[in-house]
Amino acid sequence: MHQITVHLIGRRVAVAALVHIDETEMEMRYAGLGNISTVLISEGEGERGLNLQ
Repeated sequence: MHQITVHLIGRRVAVAALVHIDETEMEMRYAGLGNISTVLISEGEGERGLNLQ
């Protein structure tokens, strides 16, 4: 994500997101860059917005 950030310095209208899902640990790691919104969709639980800061 650092390399993406450096490349986008001074540019406009760009977003990026990376997601890593570890099924054995039941963890999700998310990193977002720029003005981006995220929705988590779960089977049986529907969807919800993620407020990340």
